[in-house]
Amino acid sequence: MITSMYNADMYPRLQETLELYKDYVALSSTKSLLDWDQQVYMPVQGVEFRSLQMGVLSRLSHDILMGEPLQKSLDLVKNNADLSPDEMKIVHHLTKIISKAKKIPASFQEKKTVLCSRAHAAWDEARSKNEFHLFAPYLEEMFQICREDADYLGYTDNCYDALLDQYEEGMTSADCYKLFETIKKPLTEMIHLLPKDLPEGIDRVYGKGNTQDVLKTHKEILEDIGFDLKKGRLDTATHPFCSDISPSDVRLTTRVIDYIYSSYSSMLHEAGHGMYEQNIDEKWNGTPIAGGVSLGFHESQSRFWENVIGRSAGFWKKYYSKVQSSYPMLEAVPLEKWLRYTNIAKPTSIRVESDELTYNLHVLIRFEIEIAVLNHEIKVKDIPGAWNEKMKNYLGIVPKSDREGCLQDVHWSVGSIGYFPTYTVGNVLCYQIFEKMKNDIDHIQDYLDSANYRPIFHWLCKNIYQFGKYYKPKELIQKVCGEDLNPKYFLKAMEQKYLNV
Repeated sequence: MITSMYNADMYPRLQETLELYKDYVALSSTKSLLDWDQQVYMPVQGVEFRSLQMGVLSRLSHDILMGEPLQKSLDLVKNNADLSPDEMKIVHHLTKIISKAKKIPASFQEKKTVLCSRAHAAWDEARSKNEFHLFAPYLEEMFQICREDADYLGYTDNCYDALLDQYEEGMTSADCYKLFETIKKPLTEMIHLLPKDLPEGIDRVYGKGNTQDVLKTHKEILEDIGFDLKKGRLDTATHPFCSDISPSDVRLTTRVIDYIYSSYSSMLHEAGHGMYEQNIDEKWNGTPIAGGVSLGFHESQSRFWENVIGRSAGFWKKYYSKVQSSYPMLEAVPLEKWLRYTNIAKPTSIRVESDELTYNLHVLIRFEIEIAVLNHEIKVKDIPGAWNEKMKNYLGIVPKSDREGCLQDVHWSVGSIGYFPTYTVGNVLCYQIFEKMKNDIDHIQDYLDSANYRPIFHWLCKNIYQFGKYYKPKELIQKVCGEDLNPKYFLKAMEQKYLNV
Protein backbone atom coordinates (compact mmCIF):
# COMPACT_ATOMS: atom_id res chain seq x y z
CA MET A 1 0.00 0.00 0.00
CA ILE A 2 1.33 3.41 -0.99
CA THR A 3 1.52 5.79 1.95
CA SER A 4 -0.42 9.02 1.71
CA MET A 5 1.18 11.74 -0.45
CA TYR A 6 -0.97 14.53 0.93
CA ASN A 7 -2.41 15.88 4.14
CA ALA A 8 -5.80 14.18 4.16
CA ASP A 9 -7.08 16.50 6.89
CA MET A 10 -6.85 19.45 4.49
CA TYR A 11 -9.39 17.92 2.12
CA PRO A 12 -11.79 15.92 4.34
CA ARG A 13 -14.46 15.55 1.65
CA LEU A 14 -11.97 14.30 -0.96
CA GLN A 15 -10.15 11.67 1.08
CA GLU A 16 -11.52 8.70 -0.84
CA THR A 17 -11.10 10.40 -4.22
CA LEU A 18 -7.48 11.36 -3.55
CA GLU A 19 -6.71 7.88 -2.15
CA LEU A 20 -7.76 6.44 -5.52
CA TYR A 21 -5.96 9.18 -7.46
CA LYS A 22 -2.65 8.60 -5.65
CA ASP A 23 -2.11 5.33 -7.52
CA TYR A 24 -2.21 7.31 -10.76
CA VAL A 25 0.30 9.79 -9.30
CA ALA A 26 2.61 6.95 -8.25
CA LEU A 27 2.51 5.27 -11.67
CA SER A 28 3.09 8.57 -13.48
CA SER A 29 6.10 9.38 -11.29
CA THR A 30 7.45 5.86 -11.92
CA LYS A 31 7.23 6.53 -15.66
CA SER A 32 9.22 9.73 -15.10
CA LEU A 33 11.83 7.81 -13.15
CA LEU A 34 12.22 5.17 -15.87
CA ASP A 35 12.47 7.88 -18.52
CA TRP A 36 15.17 9.65 -16.49
CA ASP A 37 17.04 6.36 -16.13
CA GLN A 38 16.84 5.71 -19.88
CA GLN A 39 18.44 9.05 -20.65
CA VAL A 40 21.10 8.89 -17.91
CA TYR A 41 22.10 5.34 -16.95
CA MET A 42 20.26 2.63 -18.90
CA PRO A 43 22.38 0.33 -21.13
CA VAL A 44 21.74 0.78 -24.85
CA GLN A 45 20.41 -2.75 -25.18
CA GLY A 46 17.78 -2.11 -22.52
CA VAL A 47 15.54 -0.04 -24.79
CA GLU A 48 13.18 -2.81 -25.95
CA PHE A 49 12.27 -3.98 -22.46
CA ARG A 50 12.13 -0.38 -21.24
CA SER A 51 9.64 0.46 -23.97
CA LEU A 52 7.50 -2.46 -22.79
CA GLN A 53 7.67 -1.23 -19.19
CA MET A 54 6.71 2.31 -20.21
CA GLY A 55 3.83 1.07 -22.32
CA VAL A 56 2.39 -1.06 -19.51
CA LEU A 57 2.67 1.78 -16.99
CA SER A 58 0.94 4.12 -19.41
CA ARG A 59 -1.92 1.67 -19.88
CA LEU A 60 -2.30 1.08 -16.14
CA SER A 61 -2.30 4.83 -15.46
CA HIS A 62 -5.02 5.30 -18.04
CA ASP A 63 -7.04 2.45 -16.54
CA ILE A 64 -7.00 4.16 -13.12
CA LEU A 65 -8.37 7.41 -14.55
CA MET A 66 -11.04 5.50 -16.48
CA GLY A 67 -11.81 3.12 -13.65
CA GLU A 68 -15.25 3.04 -12.11
CA PRO A 69 -14.06 3.57 -8.50
CA LEU A 70 -12.38 6.92 -9.17
CA GLN A 71 -15.15 8.21 -11.41
CA LYS A 72 -17.87 7.18 -8.95
CA SER A 73 -16.03 8.83 -6.08
CA LEU A 74 -15.54 12.03 -8.08
CA ASP A 75 -19.19 12.12 -9.14
CA LEU A 76 -20.30 11.84 -5.51
CA VAL A 77 -18.33 14.92 -4.42
CA LYS A 78 -18.85 17.13 -7.48
CA ASN A 79 -22.08 18.66 -6.28
CA ASN A 80 -21.19 18.80 -2.58
CA ALA A 81 -22.12 22.29 -1.43
CA ASP A 82 -19.73 22.02 1.51
CA LEU A 83 -16.56 21.80 -0.58
CA SER A 84 -13.90 24.34 0.35
CA PRO A 85 -12.48 26.57 -2.45
CA ASP A 86 -9.35 24.40 -2.57
CA GLU A 87 -11.41 21.22 -2.78
CA MET A 88 -13.49 22.73 -5.57
CA LYS A 89 -10.32 23.56 -7.47
CA ILE A 90 -9.02 19.98 -7.06
CA VAL A 91 -12.34 18.58 -8.29
CA HIS A 92 -12.23 20.91 -11.31
CA HIS A 93 -8.71 19.83 -12.28
CA LEU A 94 -9.36 16.13 -11.76
CA THR A 95 -12.56 16.33 -13.82
CA LYS A 96 -10.54 17.98 -16.62
CA ILE A 97 -7.85 15.27 -16.48
CA ILE A 98 -10.41 12.46 -16.64
CA SER A 99 -12.34 14.20 -19.42
CA LYS A 100 -9.17 14.36 -21.49
CA ALA A 101 -8.28 10.74 -20.70
CA LYS A 102 -11.72 9.62 -21.88
CA LYS A 103 -10.89 10.95 -25.33
CA ILE A 104 -7.70 8.86 -25.61
CA PRO A 105 -8.04 5.04 -25.87
CA ALA A 106 -5.75 3.12 -23.52
CA SER A 107 -4.36 1.12 -26.44
CA PHE A 108 -3.40 4.33 -28.23
CA GLN A 109 -1.73 5.76 -25.12
CA GLU A 110 0.30 2.58 -24.71
CA LYS A 111 1.25 2.60 -28.41
CA LYS A 112 2.47 6.19 -28.22
CA THR A 113 4.48 5.55 -25.05
CA VAL A 114 6.21 2.53 -26.61
CA LEU A 115 7.00 4.58 -29.72
CA CYS A 116 8.47 7.40 -27.63
CA SER A 117 10.84 5.01 -25.88
CA ARG A 118 12.03 3.45 -29.15
CA ALA A 119 12.17 6.73 -31.03
CA HIS A 120 14.35 8.31 -28.35
CA ALA A 121 16.87 5.47 -28.69
CA ALA A 122 16.82 5.84 -32.48
CA TRP A 123 17.32 9.62 -32.22
CA ASP A 124 20.26 9.13 -29.87
CA GLU A 125 21.94 6.77 -32.33
CA ALA A 126 21.14 8.94 -35.36
CA ARG A 127 22.50 12.01 -33.62
CA SER A 128 25.72 10.31 -32.55
CA LYS A 129 26.28 8.93 -36.07
CA ASN A 130 24.98 12.04 -37.84
CA GLU A 131 22.62 9.91 -39.94
CA PHE A 132 19.09 11.33 -40.15
CA HIS A 133 17.76 8.31 -42.04
CA LEU A 134 18.14 6.18 -38.89
CA PHE A 135 15.62 8.40 -37.11
CA ALA A 136 13.35 9.30 -40.04
CA PRO A 137 11.02 6.24 -39.91
CA TYR A 138 10.38 6.78 -36.20
CA LEU A 139 9.82 10.49 -36.75
CA GLU A 140 7.36 9.75 -39.55
CA GLU A 141 5.41 7.51 -37.21
CA MET A 142 5.65 10.11 -34.43
CA PHE A 143 4.07 12.86 -36.52
CA GLN A 144 1.31 10.49 -37.59
CA ILE A 145 0.57 9.45 -34.03
CA CYS A 146 0.48 13.12 -32.98
CA ARG A 147 -2.06 13.80 -35.74
CA GLU A 148 -4.17 10.98 -34.30
CA ASP A 149 -3.65 12.39 -30.80
CA ALA A 150 -4.96 15.77 -31.96
CA ASP A 151 -7.98 14.10 -33.58
CA TYR A 152 -8.82 12.36 -30.31
CA LEU A 153 -8.40 15.56 -28.29
CA GLY A 154 -10.35 17.65 -30.74
CA TYR A 155 -9.70 21.07 -32.28
CA THR A 156 -11.44 23.77 -34.30
CA ASP A 157 -8.95 25.29 -36.73
CA ASN A 158 -5.59 23.53 -36.74
CA CYS A 159 -4.56 20.14 -35.34
CA TYR A 160 -1.52 21.91 -33.89
CA ASP A 161 -3.83 23.70 -31.46
CA ALA A 162 -4.75 20.47 -29.68
CA LEU A 163 -1.08 19.53 -29.24
CA LEU A 164 0.00 23.01 -28.10
CA ASP A 165 -2.82 23.18 -25.55
CA GLN A 166 -1.26 20.24 -23.68
CA TYR A 167 1.77 22.40 -22.90
CA GLU A 168 0.30 25.91 -22.82
CA GLU A 169 -3.37 25.74 -21.93
CA GLY A 170 -5.52 28.17 -23.86
CA MET A 171 -2.87 29.05 -26.47
CA THR A 172 -3.44 28.41 -30.19
CA SER A 173 -1.30 28.37 -33.32
CA ALA A 174 -2.90 31.72 -34.24
CA ASP A 175 -1.62 33.14 -30.93
CA CYS A 176 1.84 31.81 -31.78
CA TYR A 177 1.83 33.40 -35.23
CA LYS A 178 0.80 36.72 -33.66
CA LEU A 179 3.55 36.51 -31.03
CA PHE A 180 6.23 35.62 -33.58
CA GLU A 181 5.08 38.36 -35.95
CA THR A 182 5.39 40.88 -33.12
CA ILE A 183 8.99 39.99 -32.30
CA LYS A 184 10.40 38.68 -35.60
CA LYS A 185 10.92 42.00 -37.36
CA PRO A 186 12.49 43.85 -34.39
CA LEU A 187 14.79 40.89 -33.70
CA THR A 188 15.95 40.50 -37.30
CA GLU A 189 16.55 44.25 -37.52
CA MET A 190 18.66 44.13 -34.36
CA ILE A 191 20.61 41.14 -35.69
CA HIS A 192 21.45 43.09 -38.87
CA LEU A 193 22.88 45.88 -36.71
CA LEU A 194 25.26 43.56 -34.88
CA PRO A 195 28.98 43.84 -35.68
CA LYS A 196 29.91 41.32 -38.35
CA ASP A 197 33.43 40.68 -37.11
CA LEU A 198 34.02 40.24 -33.41
CA PRO A 199 37.44 40.83 -31.86
CA GLU A 200 39.61 37.73 -31.92
CA GLY A 201 38.99 35.46 -28.97
CA ILE A 202 35.88 37.32 -27.80
CA ASP A 203 33.31 35.03 -29.43
CA ARG A 204 33.57 31.74 -27.53
CA VAL A 205 35.92 29.82 -25.29
CA TYR A 206 36.35 26.07 -25.76
CA GLY A 207 38.36 23.59 -23.78
CA LYS A 208 38.45 20.33 -21.87
CA GLY A 209 37.49 20.44 -18.21
CA ASN A 210 37.52 18.01 -15.34
CA THR A 211 33.94 16.72 -15.25
CA GLN A 212 33.87 16.00 -11.53
CA ASP A 213 35.29 19.44 -10.70
CA VAL A 214 32.72 21.08 -12.98
CA LEU A 215 29.84 19.16 -11.38
CA LYS A 216 31.13 20.06 -7.92
CA THR A 217 30.99 23.76 -8.81
CA HIS A 218 27.56 23.25 -10.36
CA LYS A 219 26.23 21.78 -7.12
CA GLU A 220 27.64 24.65 -5.09
CA ILE A 221 25.91 27.14 -7.40
CA LEU A 222 22.65 25.17 -7.24
CA GLU A 223 22.57 25.35 -3.47
CA ASP A 224 23.43 29.07 -3.49
CA ILE A 225 20.56 30.01 -5.81
CA GLY A 226 17.93 27.91 -4.02
CA PHE A 227 17.87 24.37 -5.47
CA ASP A 228 17.65 21.82 -2.63
CA LEU A 229 20.05 18.93 -3.30
CA LYS A 230 18.46 16.99 -0.43
CA LYS A 231 15.36 16.84 -2.61
CA GLY A 232 17.17 16.60 -5.92
CA ARG A 233 20.32 15.56 -7.74
CA LEU A 234 22.46 16.50 -10.73
CA ASP A 235 23.72 14.14 -13.44
CA THR A 236 24.83 14.36 -17.07
CA ALA A 237 22.87 13.50 -20.21
CA THR A 238 23.08 13.95 -23.99
CA HIS A 239 20.41 16.65 -23.86
CA PRO A 240 19.97 18.45 -20.51
CA PHE A 241 16.55 18.09 -18.91
CA CYS A 242 14.71 18.26 -15.58
CA SER A 243 12.66 15.33 -14.31
CA ASP A 244 10.23 15.93 -11.43
CA ILE A 245 9.69 12.45 -9.98
CA SER A 246 8.03 14.08 -6.98
CA PRO A 247 8.38 17.40 -5.12
CA SER A 248 11.02 15.74 -2.93
CA ASP A 249 12.81 14.06 -5.86
CA VAL A 250 13.61 16.51 -8.65
CA ARG A 251 16.45 15.45 -10.95
CA LEU A 252 18.49 17.77 -13.11
CA THR A 253 20.89 16.86 -15.89
CA THR A 254 23.52 18.97 -17.59
CA ARG A 255 26.33 18.27 -20.02
CA VAL A 256 30.01 19.04 -19.69
CA ILE A 257 31.12 19.88 -23.22
CA ASP A 258 33.99 21.75 -24.84
CA TYR A 259 31.92 24.91 -25.18
CA ILE A 260 32.52 25.93 -21.58
CA TYR A 261 29.76 28.47 -21.06
CA SER A 262 27.10 26.02 -22.27
CA SER A 263 27.81 23.65 -19.40
CA TYR A 264 26.91 26.40 -16.93
CA SER A 265 23.98 27.86 -18.85
CA SER A 266 22.33 24.45 -19.23
CA MET A 267 22.73 23.75 -15.51
CA LEU A 268 21.12 27.09 -14.61
CA HIS A 269 18.36 26.53 -17.15
CA GLU A 270 17.38 23.16 -15.68
CA ALA A 271 17.73 24.56 -12.15
CA GLY A 272 15.00 27.08 -13.00
CA HIS A 273 12.68 24.20 -13.82
CA GLY A 274 13.75 22.29 -10.73
CA MET A 275 13.28 25.12 -8.24
CA TYR A 276 9.78 25.70 -9.59
CA GLU A 277 8.84 22.06 -8.95
CA GLN A 278 10.50 21.89 -5.52
CA ASN A 279 8.71 24.96 -4.17
CA ILE A 280 5.06 24.40 -5.03
CA ASP A 281 3.04 24.54 -1.81
CA GLU A 282 3.14 21.14 -0.11
CA LYS A 283 -0.62 21.22 0.38
CA TRP A 284 -0.97 20.37 -3.31
CA ASN A 285 1.15 17.20 -3.07
CA GLY A 286 -0.74 14.21 -4.44
CA THR A 287 -3.39 16.39 -6.08
CA PRO A 288 -3.87 17.44 -9.71
CA ILE A 289 -2.71 20.97 -8.80
CA ALA A 290 0.86 19.82 -8.10
CA GLY A 291 3.34 20.82 -10.81
CA GLY A 292 4.05 23.93 -12.84
CA VAL A 293 1.06 25.63 -14.46
CA SER A 294 2.43 25.52 -18.03
CA LEU A 295 5.56 25.06 -20.07
CA GLY A 296 5.62 28.79 -20.83
CA PHE A 297 5.78 29.62 -17.14
CA HIS A 298 8.34 26.88 -16.63
CA GLU A 299 10.48 28.30 -19.41
CA SER A 300 10.18 31.80 -17.96
CA GLN A 301 11.94 30.44 -14.89
CA SER A 302 14.61 28.42 -16.67
CA ARG A 303 15.39 31.36 -18.95
CA PHE A 304 15.41 33.80 -16.02
CA TRP A 305 18.09 31.83 -14.18
CA GLU A 306 19.99 31.05 -17.38
CA ASN A 307 20.01 34.54 -18.88
CA VAL A 308 19.13 37.26 -16.39
CA ILE A 309 21.26 35.65 -13.67
CA GLY A 310 23.68 33.49 -15.66
CA ARG A 311 24.87 36.30 -17.93
CA SER A 312 25.17 38.91 -15.18
CA ALA A 313 28.39 40.48 -13.90
CA GLY A 314 27.56 39.70 -10.26
CA PHE A 315 27.17 36.00 -10.94
CA TRP A 316 30.52 35.65 -12.70
CA LYS A 317 32.41 37.86 -10.25
CA LYS A 318 31.44 35.34 -7.58
CA TYR A 319 31.99 32.08 -9.49
CA TYR A 320 34.52 32.72 -12.26
CA SER A 321 37.59 31.75 -10.22
CA LYS A 322 35.99 28.37 -9.46
CA VAL A 323 35.22 27.86 -13.15
CA GLN A 324 38.81 28.73 -14.01
CA SER A 325 40.07 26.06 -11.61
CA SER A 326 38.11 23.43 -13.60
CA TYR A 327 39.34 24.72 -16.98
CA PRO A 328 43.07 25.56 -17.03
CA MET A 329 42.75 27.31 -20.41
CA LEU A 330 40.62 30.00 -18.73
CA GLU A 331 43.57 31.25 -16.70
CA ALA A 332 44.52 33.32 -19.76
CA VAL A 333 40.98 34.74 -20.10
CA PRO A 334 40.35 37.70 -17.77
CA LEU A 335 36.93 38.12 -16.19
CA GLU A 336 36.18 41.22 -18.27
CA LYS A 337 36.64 39.32 -21.51
CA TRP A 338 34.60 36.35 -20.22
CA LEU A 339 31.73 38.69 -19.27
CA ARG A 340 31.84 40.33 -22.67
CA TYR A 341 31.71 37.12 -24.62
CA THR A 342 28.89 35.64 -22.52
CA ASN A 343 26.80 38.64 -23.60
CA ILE A 344 27.75 38.73 -27.26
CA ALA A 345 25.01 38.09 -29.83
CA LYS A 346 26.03 36.06 -32.86
CA PRO A 347 23.99 33.51 -34.85
CA THR A 348 24.86 29.88 -34.17
CA SER A 349 23.36 26.63 -35.40
CA ILE A 350 22.79 25.22 -31.88
CA ARG A 351 19.65 26.46 -30.12
CA VAL A 352 20.74 25.75 -26.53
CA GLU A 353 24.03 27.58 -27.16
CA SER A 354 22.45 30.62 -28.79
CA ASP A 355 22.19 34.08 -27.28
CA GLU A 356 18.92 35.67 -26.19
CA LEU A 357 18.64 37.83 -29.30
CA THR A 358 18.75 34.99 -31.84
CA TYR A 359 17.19 32.25 -29.71
CA ASN A 360 13.55 32.86 -30.66
CA LEU A 361 14.32 32.50 -34.36
CA HIS A 362 15.47 28.95 -33.59
CA VAL A 363 12.08 28.35 -32.00
CA LEU A 364 10.29 29.88 -34.99
CA ILE A 365 12.08 27.47 -37.34
CA ARG A 366 10.92 24.46 -35.33
CA PHE A 367 7.36 25.82 -35.02
CA GLU A 368 7.05 26.34 -38.77
CA ILE A 369 8.44 22.90 -39.57
CA GLU A 370 6.14 21.16 -37.08
CA ILE A 371 3.03 22.77 -38.57
CA ALA A 372 4.19 22.11 -42.13
CA VAL A 373 4.79 18.40 -41.48
CA LEU A 374 1.57 17.94 -39.48
CA ASN A 375 -0.42 19.53 -42.32
CA HIS A 376 1.39 17.44 -44.99
CA GLU A 377 3.00 20.50 -46.55
CA ILE A 378 6.45 18.90 -46.33
CA LYS A 379 7.51 15.29 -45.75
CA VAL A 380 9.69 14.03 -42.92
CA LYS A 381 12.45 13.09 -45.36
CA ASP A 382 12.60 16.74 -46.45
CA ILE A 383 13.07 18.12 -42.93
CA PRO A 384 16.89 18.44 -43.15
CA GLY A 385 16.64 20.54 -46.31
CA ALA A 386 13.80 22.68 -44.98
CA TRP A 387 15.68 23.17 -41.72
CA ASN A 388 18.86 24.35 -43.42
CA GLU A 389 16.96 26.71 -45.72
CA LYS A 390 15.16 28.34 -42.80
CA MET A 391 18.40 28.63 -40.84
CA LYS A 392 19.93 30.48 -43.78
CA ASN A 393 16.92 32.77 -44.22
CA TYR A 394 16.46 33.66 -40.55
CA LEU A 395 19.98 33.47 -39.14
CA GLY A 396 22.23 33.68 -42.17
CA ILE A 397 24.01 30.38 -41.43
CA VAL A 398 23.72 26.74 -42.49
CA PRO A 399 24.47 23.90 -40.04
CA LYS A 400 27.54 21.84 -40.88
CA SER A 401 25.64 18.60 -40.31
CA ASP A 402 22.24 17.23 -39.29
CA ARG A 403 23.71 16.66 -35.82
CA GLU A 404 24.02 20.44 -35.58
CA GLY A 405 20.74 20.88 -37.43
CA CYS A 406 17.50 18.93 -37.26
CA LEU A 407 18.88 16.18 -34.99
CA GLN A 408 20.06 18.48 -32.21
CA ASP A 409 16.87 18.51 -30.09
CA VAL A 410 15.36 15.60 -28.18
CA HIS A 411 11.74 16.83 -28.27
CA TRP A 412 10.43 15.16 -31.43
CA SER A 413 11.82 11.80 -30.34
CA VAL A 414 9.67 11.81 -27.20
CA GLY A 415 6.49 13.03 -28.89
CA SER A 416 6.72 16.65 -27.70
CA ILE A 417 5.33 18.19 -30.88
CA GLY A 418 3.68 21.49 -29.97
CA TYR A 419 6.24 22.15 -27.21
CA PHE A 420 8.65 24.56 -28.91
CA PRO A 421 6.54 27.77 -28.89
CA THR A 422 6.55 27.63 -25.09
CA TYR A 423 10.25 28.54 -25.20
CA THR A 424 9.40 31.88 -26.79
CA VAL A 425 6.50 32.39 -24.38
CA GLY A 426 9.02 31.80 -21.59
CA ASN A 427 11.58 34.21 -23.03
CA VAL A 428 9.00 36.97 -23.30
CA LEU A 429 7.41 36.24 -19.92
CA CYS A 430 10.81 36.09 -18.23
CA TYR A 431 11.47 39.80 -18.77
CA GLN A 432 7.87 40.74 -18.04
CA ILE A 433 8.17 39.03 -14.65
CA PHE A 434 11.63 40.55 -14.09
CA GLU A 435 10.17 44.03 -14.64
CA LYS A 436 7.59 43.40 -11.92
CA MET A 437 10.25 41.93 -9.64
CA LYS A 438 12.41 45.05 -10.01
CA ASN A 439 9.48 47.18 -8.91
CA ASP A 440 8.74 44.97 -5.89
CA ILE A 441 12.22 44.25 -4.48
CA ASP A 442 14.01 47.24 -2.99
CA HIS A 443 17.68 47.47 -3.92
CA ILE A 444 17.40 44.48 -6.29
CA GLN A 445 20.46 45.64 -8.24
CA ASP A 446 22.55 45.39 -5.06
CA TYR A 447 21.43 41.77 -4.67
CA LEU A 448 22.29 41.04 -8.29
CA ASP A 449 25.70 42.70 -8.02
CA SER A 450 26.58 40.73 -4.87
CA ALA A 451 25.12 37.45 -6.20
CA ASN A 452 22.74 37.28 -3.25
CA TYR A 453 19.78 35.53 -4.87
CA ARG A 454 17.75 34.63 -1.81
CA PRO A 455 15.42 37.69 -1.97
CA ILE A 456 14.81 36.95 -5.65
CA PHE A 457 14.23 33.24 -4.97
CA HIS A 458 11.77 34.03 -2.18
CA TRP A 459 9.89 36.51 -4.39
CA LEU A 460 9.48 33.80 -7.06
CA CYS A 461 8.30 31.27 -4.46
CA LYS A 462 5.72 33.72 -3.15
CA ASN A 463 4.44 35.03 -6.46
CA ILE A 464 4.74 32.02 -8.81
CA TYR A 465 6.08 28.73 -7.51
CA GLN A 466 3.73 28.11 -4.59
CA PHE A 467 0.55 28.15 -6.68
CA GLY A 468 1.25 25.14 -8.89
CA LYS A 469 -1.67 24.74 -11.31
CA TYR A 470 -4.14 26.61 -9.09
CA TYR A 471 -4.54 29.35 -11.70
CA LYS A 472 -4.71 29.01 -15.47
CA PRO A 473 -1.58 30.31 -17.27
CA LYS A 474 -3.23 33.51 -18.49
CA GLU A 475 -4.74 34.12 -15.05
CA LEU A 476 -1.35 33.77 -13.38
CA ILE A 477 0.28 36.20 -15.83
CA GLN A 478 -2.41 38.72 -14.93
CA LYS A 479 -1.98 38.04 -11.20
CA VAL A 480 1.80 38.42 -11.29
CA CYS A 481 2.21 41.18 -13.89
CA GLY A 482 -1.14 42.94 -13.95
CA GLU A 483 -1.44 42.52 -17.73
CA ASP A 484 -1.52 39.88 -20.47
CA LEU A 485 1.62 38.45 -22.07
CA ASN A 486 3.50 41.47 -23.41
CA PRO A 487 6.67 41.24 -25.55
CA LYS A 488 7.66 44.90 -25.09
CA TYR A 489 9.78 44.23 -21.99
CA PHE A 490 11.73 41.50 -23.75
CA LEU A 491 12.32 43.61 -26.86
CA LYS A 492 13.41 46.59 -24.76
CA ALA A 493 15.86 44.42 -22.80
CA MET A 494 17.33 42.97 -26.01
CA GLU A 495 17.85 46.43 -27.51
CA GLN A 496 19.51 47.77 -24.37
CA LYS A 497 21.68 44.71 -23.90
CA TYR A 498 22.88 43.79 -27.37
CA LEU A 499 22.92 47.05 -29.27
CA ASN A 500 24.65 48.91 -26.47
CA VAL A 501 27.01 46.14 -25.30
